[in-house]
Amino acid sequence: MSLTQIRLSAHSCCHYQSQDKPLIKRLIRVSSSCPCSTRMLISTPSFGARARRVLAEQRPVISNTTPLISLDSVGLVDLLPRLYGAVVIAEAVLLEFELKARQADPNLRTAAWLTVVPIAVPAELAALLDIGEAATIALAEQMHASLVLLDERRGRRIANARGLPVIGTGAVLVEAKQLGLISAVAPVLDAMIRQRRYISGHLRVTLLQAAGENS
Repeated sequence: MSLTQIRLSAHSCCHYQSQDKPLIKRLIRVSSSCPCSTRMLISTPSFGARARRVLAEQRPVISNTTPLISLDSVGLVDLLPRLYGAVVIAEAVLLEFELKARQADPNLRTAAWLTVVPIAVPAELAALLDIGEAATIALAEQMHASLVLLDERRGRRIANARGLPVIGTGAVLVEAKQLGLISAVAPVLDAMIRQRRYISGHLRVTLLQAAGENS
């Protein structure tokens, strides 16, 4: 996973102020004319936190089920509103989460930071992916998502092919460490593995290197 992908997730949960309005106009113009240019702009060091925040408010962050389950399994689902302010999920994702939820898991239906949206899944996506992944990609396309949280390899490949900006749960953790929300990535990854979340050895090493930790 590249640093460019990780930088894509650096959004603040604050609302923009009046002095941000010229920046909003510039970002809307860039993102409307060329989404690829917008993603390249986000990855540059000069593209500051305020600019990333404004772009996130114009185009939502959308999550699939697995990042929610993985973060919840280690008690860190609250990283999502702390990083992004608000997250949107498809109704099918909520139903998948509830199907796998434990008694002590949070009730996402009452989470103020989460918006649930029903969406019809195109047949071509439904034929290739499970309902949660297909609904997530369809919703991301419909809402012109600034970021899609998606872990499954096949789903990521299809989302990337359709031009969506995708990161996984690991990149969320790296971003959280960079912003001081968690002290280290390694113990969180290891806790997820103990909860039977699959993280390959190669991905673990890549994430720890990005986080500046020994692998």
